[in-house]
Amino acid sequence: MFKATQRDIQSTRDKLGVIWQQQCTDQTIAAFKALSTQLDELLVREGVYWQQRAKVAWLRDGIGIPRFFHQRANMRKQRNSIHGLTDRNGVWREDGAAVQEIVIISHTFSPLMVDEAERILLNNVEPCVTQAMNDSLLASFTEQK
Repeated sequence: MFKATQRDIQSTRDKLGVIWQQQCTDQTIAAFKALSTQLDELLVREGVYWQQRAKVAWLRDGIGIPRFFHQRANMRKQRNSIHGLTDRNGVWREDGAAVQEIVIISHTFSPLMVDEAERILLNNVEPCVTQAMNDSLLASFTEQK
C-alpha cells in the first residue's frame, strides 16, 4: 500500500508540474486546484502511515519514536538530494556552481518573464491603423463598381 501511495504522490506531483508549465486558463486553474487537493490528501495518508509504522516499531522493538523518525529522516534526506542537473545543451552538471547557475538561469528566463517582456514591448508599439480605417476594414463586404 505504501509503495502505491508513493507512486500516487509522485504521479500527482508530475501532473502538477506539467500543469504549472501550461498557460494559465480556467481549465488549468481548476485542474491545478483539484490535483493540489488530491496531493494534500495523499500526503496526509502518508503521514498517517508513518505514524502507524512508528508505533508498531516502537511496540515491537522497544526503540523510541524519535530514533525511528531520525533514521527515516536521514534515509529520506539521502534519497531527496539533487546530485546534478542537465543544462540547456543537454550536458549533465554535478559541480555546485554549475548547478546553481542552471537554477538561476531557469528561474530568470521563465515563460512568465517572456510574457511580461512581450506585454511591455507591445504596449510601446504605436498603432498605425486609425479607428476609421479599422471600422472600414470591419464593415461587411458589399460589391460596388
